This record gives sequence, C-alpha cells and structure tokens, in this order.
Amino acid sequence: MCESYPDLQSLASKLVDVYCMLAVDQKLESDQDISFSSLPKSNRLNTTRDFIKWVSRIALAASDAPLLSNARDVFLEAQDCFMALLPKAKSRFDVGQSIGAKLGMTKDKVDFFCLNYKPKIHLSALSMTVGRVTLNRKSQANIQLCQPKTRFAHTRHALLLLERVAVCARHNEPVLLVGETGTGTFTIKSE
Repeated sequence: MCESYPDLQSLASKLVDVYCMLAVDQKLESDQDISFSSLPKSNRLNTTRDFIKWVSRIALAASDAPLLSNARDVFLEAQDCFMALLPKAKSRFDVGQSIGAKLGMTKDKVDFFCLNYKPKIHLSALSMTVGRVTLNRKSQANIQLCQPKTRFAHTRHALLLLERVAVCARHNEPVLLVGETGTGTFTIKSE
C-alpha cells in the first residue's frame, strides 16, 4: 500500500487496523473470539479487493486536496466500501462506531455521518457536485435535478445513493442500479 500510495504512509497503520478488524472470517474465529466481538458480520467477507478500493479512493481524495485526507474523508469512503453492504441500520451504525474509533473520530462526528449526513447538490454549467465528489459535465442537457420542475426527492437516502453513484462514476467502478421501471434508474458513463 505504501509503495503504491506513498501519500498515505502516515495513515497506513490506521487503515490496516480498520481492515483487519473488518476482515475476520467467522470460520476462523474461536468461540472465545466471537464472545468478545460485538461487531456484526455480513454473509459476505470483506476482501483485499475492498481494501484496495478503499485505499485508492482515499488516495484520489488526498490528491484533490492540498492536505492529506482527513478522518471525515476516510470514514465516508469506509461507509461505501465496508458498511453499505450490511443489511441492517443498527449493524452499519455499530461498525461505523468501531471504524470511527480506529480513525480517532469523536462519537458525535460518527453519529452525524451515520445518522444525519445529507450530501448537497450543486450544479453549474461545467460540473455537478454531489457531496464529496465533483463530476465534469458536457452540457446542461439531461441533468435537471435541482430545477423546480423536477420530481426528484431530495431526501437523505436519495442524496446518499446519488453521492455513492457519483463516487463510483468518478472512479470508473461498475454500478448496478435496481428498481422498477420509471423509478429513476439510469445509466451513467464516465469519460
């Protein structure tokens, strides 16, 4: 990791600690380990691919900012890479508390990002910003999310999903949008 992303060397031990905490295979845990672990587990084991995706996202965020990524950026990327796959809100919250503690975040900040964080949308002629990501636009055609005529609901859930899709588009990651016909699933192609 330090060889591929030298800018993250100061964060390396924290990132590895978080990953090790989340990547424990239940089949390898003893009964005593399970009794001491309060973290919920999903049916899908976190892999090194998840870790590499998380680290590359943090590295790109760090390259966009003049200063190294802060705990907020690292935590938000961890939410997408590790916590989003957990089906229960309580499980996501518990894992978020553990990740936040490893990153040195206060409980109030973790609570805010797990329960109240609502990304903002800003459209301009040349770009679209959704929360922590800005995507370039070719034209204003076909994107009218903030116009008064639209029926897009700016709920917390919808904006979080929109931000996650925008982050995936920025990193050229595949995204599968599932839903009934006419509910707003669409294709995004990054350039």
